[in-house]
Amino acid sequence: MPLTLLPVLPALPRNACRCHCCSACCATTDNRDQTSFNHIHHIGEGYLSDMGCVYTLGHQPGSVVKNNFCTDVQSFNYGGWAYYTDEGSRDELFENNIGARTKCAGHHQHYGTDNTLRNNVHRIM
Repeated sequence: MPLTLLPVLPALPRNACRCHCCSACCATTDNRDQTSFNHIHHIGEGYLSDMGCVYTLGHQPGSVVKNNFCTDVQSFNYGGWAYYTDEGSRDELFENNIGARTKCAGHHQHYGTDNTLRNNVHRIM
């Protein structure tokens, strides 16, 4: 399937996630990660639960998730989010992200603290 970008997003860098898949595309568990300028779409496809386009886990000081475009997240039961900060995710910045056509919500925070969510746009199905 060809990658479709919104006109407002610049061209993707070579190391960007280009996903059409069944589970989280960009999963991070490290410090100072940067997940930016990705178009992630058609996650879960009604088969899986507890997932998101960008998934983080644990303490990740200095990590940044920005300028991503996530669409079409369809979970089987629960957990169809665009951005998912799971189990103690903290000290992360989520900025200028778009989440559209998600089953549950645009962002889900699960047992985390001190995350900054700034200028994100979410639209649920």
